[in-house]
Amino acid sequence: MSSNTQQLKWVDALKAFAIIAILMNHFVENFGLFPWFSNPSNNWPELSERFQLIIPNIDNVLAQMVVFAGWLGDMGPGVFIFLSGFTLVYSNILKKRKTIKLKSFYLKRYFRIFPLYFVIHILIILIAVLINMQDFDITSTKVFLSLTGFRFTESTFFFLNPSWWFIGLIFQMYLIFPFLYRMLLKLRLSHFIIITLAFTIVSRLLGLLDLTYANSLYYWMTGLFFGTRLFEFTIGMAIAKLFVEKANSKIFALSNTQILIYSLIIYITGFAASLFYFSTLISNILVTIGLSGLFLWIWKLFEKTNLSLQNAIILIGKISFPVYLLHQPLMIWAESIFPGIHKAFAMIIIIFLSFPIGYFIEAQVNKIVKWIEQKLSFFSTKSCLHLLLILIIIQLALNISYLYTNSFMLRNINIGLVIITLFFSALFLYFNFSSQQKTSFQIISVTLFSATLFTLVLTFHWFHVYCIYSLVIIAIVFILRLISRNYIFIVFGSIVISTSLFIGLELNLRNTKPLESVFWGERPALQSDSRTIYSLIPNKTTHLRYNNYDYTVKTNSHGFNSPEINLAHKDSDIYRIFVIGDAFSMPEGLPYKKAYPFLLEQKLQDKFPEKNIEVINGGVTGYGPNEMYAFCNKYIEIVKPDLIINQIFLNELEEVHILPEARLGSIGFYDMSYRGKLSLNCQVPVYVKMVMRKIRPKFQDDYNYAKSLAYLYEKKSYYYSKETIDKLELYFKNMKKLCKKYNSELLIMYVPGQLQISKPKHINFYPDKINLSDTSVFNLYLANRIFENICKKNEISFIDPSKSLKANIKQPLYFQESWHWNEEGHKAISTFLTINIRHLINKK
Repeated sequence: MSSNTQQLKWVDALKAFAIIAILMNHFVENFGLFPWFSNPSNNWPELSERFQLIIPNIDNVLAQMVVFAGWLGDMGPGVFIFLSGFTLVYSNILKKRKTIKLKSFYLKRYFRIFPLYFVIHILIILIAVLINMQDFDITSTKVFLSLTGFRFTESTFFFLNPSWWFIGLIFQMYLIFPFLYRMLLKLRLSHFIIITLAFTIVSRLLGLLDLTYANSLYYWMTGLFFGTRLFEFTIGMAIAKLFVEKANSKIFALSNTQILIYSLIIYITGFAASLFYFSTLISNILVTIGLSGLFLWIWKLFEKTNLSLQNAIILIGKISFPVYLLHQPLMIWAESIFPGIHKAFAMIIIIFLSFPIGYFIEAQVNKIVKWIEQKLSFFSTKSCLHLLLILIIIQLALNISYLYTNSFMLRNINIGLVIITLFFSALFLYFNFSSQQKTSFQIISVTLFSATLFTLVLTFHWFHVYCIYSLVIIAIVFILRLISRNYIFIVFGSIVISTSLFIGLELNLRNTKPLESVFWGERPALQSDSRTIYSLIPNKTTHLRYNNYDYTVKTNSHGFNSPEINLAHKDSDIYRIFVIGDAFSMPEGLPYKKAYPFLLEQKLQDKFPEKNIEVINGGVTGYGPNEMYAFCNKYIEIVKPDLIINQIFLNELEEVHILPEARLGSIGFYDMSYRGKLSLNCQVPVYVKMVMRKIRPKFQDDYNYAKSLAYLYEKKSYYYSKETIDKLELYFKNMKKLCKKYNSELLIMYVPGQLQISKPKHINFYPDKINLSDTSVFNLYLANRIFENICKKNEISFIDPSKSLKANIKQPLYFQESWHWNEEGHKAISTFLTINIRHLINKK
């Protein structure tokens, strides 16, 4: 973005004035004073309010002037857009280029600004992590998209550093420049201007009419999509063509006074246009042209001053890019650290230091890039390939080490190596791309990029598969090189084959034996619910297949996993039981007719043929005390039950602490990025973790301990604290009060954990490295007693089937691969309940 010849000093001067305007704008905005007239947004004030807010509402006149000048600086990036179009055309026309070679142009433009942007980006991330100033996941897609400069999605547009939106926009401009350049040379200049102006106006109009893919009008109009700022770029191109050809030389022979007058007229017209909604179609264009003219007028005044001052302005322009990249996040952090007047001093210091620091960083980056370019000529392609392979092997070793140790230090080192590999493969590819002989090294560079981008975009847990995928794609490259030496065939063949293998493996795992991935396996059958947090979707048949389960949930109009029941009226001979509970009652893993609510209804009907027994199943997987109470409160008046069986499980000890937001998030009910949606049920990373657990016994032990819920049997656990018991007691009191209000009996049925009932051989995840019989640490029946004591204290009926289940002849009663009752378990519970509630039915 620096000037191409010495005669264009004014270009660097305009950059200098533009960066000063931007710095003033960011200084003012860090005090919470934002202009509304630069680009329209979704929350623009009313017209009368807009006129009142043109001048800052500040008592001090000097402060008003500073703030207003800072607001006007918000359009400074438009000058950079204008100059980018000008300098690109100027240099290419001077070299008499009729067309632009796409490959060469894209690589040169990208690597002209990418290394500096990349280095400053990494520095900002490191500082942010070290001083804990921003909360973000360093492994997220946004980080990697931002690192490569692709910042034209809403989630990345202002990510980490708001001013970096310009990088995403300028890359879009670079992408279309070769085609624009061809248009410029082929068409009459007036036609070129009309076409690009029309495209810009239409793009901006789509935003104003809310017909775009963006939710934020401000992002759209600022430059999320290149079309909204295109004419600011192409008018620079057009002026460059006139400038080189000296066409209509009168334009370039304007006096300084004329430049001032015309620029003021254009700028004021643009500013006035920015006050009204639909006139913002052209406001940016006019402001950018007018502001560029005003800056040119200022420069011509400086040309009459001493040479040292001119050189200082030129130097500021030359280092404007690193200053632009560096300053804003530092100012934002200073704003959050320093109070009052100290904040102003801190930001002024940051602004001044940004110039020497930016100059130093850019100089060092340029030296490194030149050094790499020189050194690469001494490296054989085989050496370069070896370097990349070493990096990949180190990553694989670190990845395995991380999976063995769970060390976040190793994890972060590996993430750094992924970035370094991506960076070096890109640099090597750039510096060697001119070679006519397509070597293994060049092919590896392309395919490594493909491997990285593929795993970043497609998989949610990319970290677990990146290294393996990279090695696979490299192996395929060498195999294809034995078949053919055709560069295109090898590159695209390796990408297609490796991607097909990955997708094929993924689809095969999903179709043969899918596992729960990021979110709950039951998610397709669930919906968020304003009253009960979440619930089963009514009138839906859902085939659920995950882990060891393969079953169907078929709900009625109320969202109960049971046949349709007419609840509009209730005859006197009906005895209605309402079962409320979690996955044991829904049930998870079995169809409704094999679940204890259905079996209970059949057995009770046989015992009491003179009565009409109805057992309504209100069980919903994952329900804890918060959801159960909300569910009962919603349906008790509709169901009118004589008896409510509230099935509770051991894990209510932790479920009672879970807030609605966390619950919905764990299920998967929140706005997901495209990557989240793609990887919703991604299997490969889950299977990689499973394989690593089998390889590493410690991981398997930790997994078994958590999976078996052994931690809930620890006597000194937080889950037995007074806070937990008080919350549980409040829940039971509220349930009793609710049932009493509607004349329903309340019966609490405790479900014991698998460790209490099944033998170790019947539990695939039994924590055999833990001595559960150590009474100083564990008590398998502590939870039973706590629930029972709470119920006794509050005069609530309580039953515990632990002894009955343990004495049952047929074992196991739980699925060996999971917590819940199998078919035999449901039969046993239905028998247990039939015996224990007969007296309640007899009372009716």
